[in-house]
Amino acid sequence: MSENTDTTRITINIKHLASILAICLGVMLIMSPLIFNVKITESDGNPTPVPTPAPIVTQPPYHTTPNEVGCTDAGKGRFALQGDHLYYIDQGAILRQSVAGGTTAIMLGNTDADNLNILGDYLYYTTDQGIHRLNIYSLNQELICDIPAKSMVVRSDGIFFLCDRALMYCSKEGKNAQLVYDNIDGFASCGDDIIVSVTNPDYGTDLWCMGSGEPFATEVVVFTVRDNIVCAETSGGTYLYDALADYEATALPVSFELIPSDIMLTDSGIVYMPRNSSNVKLIDTQNGYERTIIENVDELFCLNNYIIYKESGKLYSCLENGWQIRYLANGLPPVQAPGDLICSNITVSASSDTLAPDQSTVLSVLIDSEPATELQLRSLAVYIKDNTVIDLTRNEKGELVVTATEKGQSIVRISGSESNVFAEILITVE
Repeated sequence: MSENTDTTRITINIKHLASILAICLGVMLIMSPLIFNVKITESDGNPTPVPTPAPIVTQPPYHTTPNEVGCTDAGKGRFALQGDHLYYIDQGAILRQSVAGGTTAIMLGNTDADNLNILGDYLYYTTDQGIHRLNIYSLNQELICDIPAKSMVVRSDGIFFLCDRALMYCSKEGKNAQLVYDNIDGFASCGDDIIVSVTNPDYGTDLWCMGSGEPFATEVVVFTVRDNIVCAETSGGTYLYDALADYEATALPVSFELIPSDIMLTDSGIVYMPRNSSNVKLIDTQNGYERTIIENVDELFCLNNYIIYKESGKLYSCLENGWQIRYLANGLPPVQAPGDLICSNITVSASSDTLAPDQSTVLSVLIDSEPATELQLRSLAVYIKDNTVIDLTRNEKGELVVTATEKGQSIVRISGSESNVFAEILITVE
């Protein structure tokens, strides 16, 4: 009897346990969407797709695209920056200058270059002949597009340029030139977009995002672009337009004391030069306070919260508030006597342009694309910008040997009988 009773109790306990497990399982199924944040839907026979994480978009630092300050007169296409090197046009030459000051290198002389841009290993510029590019290492130059350009912006996806009132496009190699937009007066690169300006003779300038059906800004007096932001002074006030928000307008609490000819957007305000004035003013975009920060400026270029400008032919930089003025360069470096060799092209290179003290390197010189002979080498004029940094000698073959002496930078300039036929190489001693 007791044996049957025990068996019955075991059977009942198993049933209770099974019931408890069933109840727990049901509760878990009901609560699982809340616990695991899973949405239960009726199946249509196809697997439920897994959402793709949104890509993280990072904007390149502004200093990599300094020419995208808008097609105002700001910079006048005469400045470009890459890394720590500033490239600019002065007295018919393209020069390279460290933003920290020091040695000035002539990249190209005797040119009517304008619209200076830099991307990768190439400087791009325009002349009356068309669009050119110059390799910043070999100094080889070439005409890549024979269409004259009024203004130009070089981007990773190609070159946009204005010819008369037609916006044109070609590849970075100057190929496949084609019409993009017609009957415009100016343009600027804004993020991935192109902003075009069209002047209405009745009330001023309209700004359009290329491909849109209507302007996002009207009655514009002057404008500039920085990254994905357009800043425009209009008849109704000053506004910021965000390209990432379909050019939604934000009014700024500022009012220009004088009519601006150039405006440039910086980290904390708007830098501008009034019409018919050589003074530079800064307006704080938070409170509208305006003051003069620099006087007697010849040319101006803004980069983030730095200003690069020329005064009486000398190059300076300062913070956007006018403080920490730093002298950069004094125009063209001295000109040395010409050489005796008649040729049309000279290039110079080295196995390494960065040396340690007491380390040497032999310069490789090409004359009209052919290796220079010993006689040709001895017929060239050779000039060293700073002979305290490097020393230059000739070996038994007549080759030019550079030996580092102390830390710094210097330029070796090699020229023929014509003043516009030369080559330069920048040597850094670390």
